[in-house]
Amino acid sequence: MDRKADNSLTFGPASSAELPAALELLFGGRTEPQRAAQIAMAKEEMEKSPSDEQLVVVARRGSALAAVIWVQIRAGRVASLWPPGLAAGEPATTAAAIIDLAMAKAAKCGVRLIQTLLETEAGPQAEWLRQCGFKHIADLLYLVSLPEVFPALPPESELVFETLGKAGEMGISEIQMKRLSGIIGRTYIDTQDCPAVHGLRTVEDVVATYRAVGTFNPARWFFVRHKNTDIGCLILANHVLERNCELVYMGIVPEARGNGRGVQIVRYAQWIAGQSEDSEKNSGENLREKVERMVLGVDAANSPAIATYVAAGFQTWDRRSVFLREITENI
Repeated sequence: MDRKADNSLTFGPASSAELPAALELLFGGRTEPQRAAQIAMAKEEMEKSPSDEQLVVVARRGSALAAVIWVQIRAGRVASLWPPGLAAGEPATTAAAIIDLAMAKAAKCGVRLIQTLLETEAGPQAEWLRQCGFKHIADLLYLVSLPEVFPALPPESELVFETLGKAGEMGISEIQMKRLSGIIGRTYIDTQDCPAVHGLRTVEDVVATYRAVGTFNPARWFFVRHKNTDIGCLILANHVLERNCELVYMGIVPEARGNGRGVQIVRYAQWIAGQSEDSEKNSGENLREKVERMVLGVDAANSPAIATYVAAGFQTWDRRSVFLREITENI
């Protein structure tokens, strides 16, 4: 897609010299201390990730920065876009032009879905995204539970949790992957969690995205079984620096839903997050020292899932509007 922009604008990657100013412009609309935290987070992400996964594009008007946008290429042919920051006096057309350019660059990297999160579905940034083909598909609630509500003992349950591998293993076998993909695909049937995105990517792409969250540990990926039958799955990831354990995905196949099984799975996840140091020696993790909270994201319209998490002691700490653009053509 081509969009006309002011001829005095030039676009290109941010140089290392102008990156600090670019990040200041990108996060300039935030108040302290959030602004400083976002800049520090961005620098950390860019330092630890390959350069081809971090696209920082700037628009220059003469020698001055006019706009900046940041796209993070993720596993599973998906990307996260940080809405552009504009210099004072820049028109909306500048924002639209730099979004278009960022999407084109992401498409060349194989990306098929680009998503971004806003504090609200209204306002100038939301309008810029809509002009560039993005759609508001859901609102996300971010939930948190603290160690005080974690079970001290393994929760009593009729469910069996079978790990996909051992701590320290770097991959998942082809047999396990096929089994997991089949289960996840079934858990998506009639789901109320962001239904607009299902079917836009293969299950294998989705699993690749899950795997890239936090620190991959197959010992924290589980098949959930009942009476020797797979009925669901549970995927956890540890974020070492943030001291978070994230519940990346929990799903149950349609015929096994109900009977409080969702709460049983979540309580087991909390127990795993609060395990003692002795059980973690082989994995090189000490979750009792590192994990200060368990976090997750859920569609605000998914009332059954929210009720499950609340019953397990989760509370809401933030909310965001999700905008999504599917790339189905060359742009």
